[in-house]
Amino acid sequence: MERQSKILRCMPKIMIGGGSVDYDLHVLTLKAEVIPQYEFMCAAVDEAHDIEVLKVWLAAIEKIEAGVEKEIEKSTEGWVFVLSPNSVLFAGEFDQGTGGKVSLAQFKLAVQTYLRFLQDPERKPNEVVFPD
Repeated sequence: MERQSKILRCMPKIMIGGGSVDYDLHVLTLKAEVIPQYEFMCAAVDEAHDIEVLKVWLAAIEKIEAGVEKEIEKSTEGWVFVLSPNSVLFAGEFDQGTGGKVSLAQFKLAVQTYLRFLQDPERKPNEVVFPD
């Protein structure tokens, strides 16, 4: 059995000193440390905040998986990303930079997890094992 080494966690952000009530998505180590290489993906998905947008992204992922499309570009208010059969690459529309390459399977899991979180009226934290 493969040992779990990373988790994908989605939860409401904690308000501190009048801070944000936004949502939060991160890939973490088992010690709850953010893994930087996944932060572009998490920021792009976290910016969606719209169930219908996430459903459109899942449909695009399914087109790539089925071989109907070889590459699809999508965006949020601050990110552009390109989906292909082997990877998803992210580019910030402001000063965030470019990169954050993840597999299509990893991106799909992040979108599905965030969608489940947004569909939950109680917005309970959602945590899943994140694949290598």
